[in-house]
Amino acid sequence: MKSKTLKAGLLVVLASTSLITSVVNAEDGSNTSTEQKRMKSDHGQDRKLKSMLHNLDLTDSQKAQVKSLVEASKAAKKDSRSSDADRQAMKEQIYTLISAPTFDAAKAKQLIASKQDKREEGVVNMLRLQNEVYQVLTPEQKVKFKENFDKPHKMNKVPHQPTR
Repeated sequence: MKSKTLKAGLLVVLASTSLITSVVNAEDGSNTSTEQKRMKSDHGQDRKLKSMLHNLDLTDSQKAQVKSLVEASKAAKKDSRSSDADRQAMKEQIYTLISAPTFDAAKAKQLIASKQDKREEGVVNMLRLQNEVYQVLTPEQKVKFKENFDKPHKMNKVPHQPTR
């Protein structure tokens, strides 16, 4: 009898803990997580650009040009972002699609296509920025850039260790 009471008590504690955790982690209406994702995305783009320019010994003039190009790109990116209302509408369309009694594949493909178009636009803009930055380089820096570009990336690679 005591073990059943103990199990029931543990179950109540676990259930209340999970409820409290979900309430604490629930979004309060602010877009801090969205802003954090945007900042992380921008930071990732900055890292890619920095790695692109690594070891090229840019002059102060080139650094200033690159900085202005990046700032212009960020401003354009900020202007082209979807509004909160657009994101909420997309979320509602996805929920409607999921909760419908019958699945509408055409509507799903339409939603996917619109998301892919936005991603494609972002990639094109990133490549455009990289091209503009590349044009700032001297011919010698472009040769060095090409050498760096052709090197395999060493990120996330674990060196091979022979087994004994």
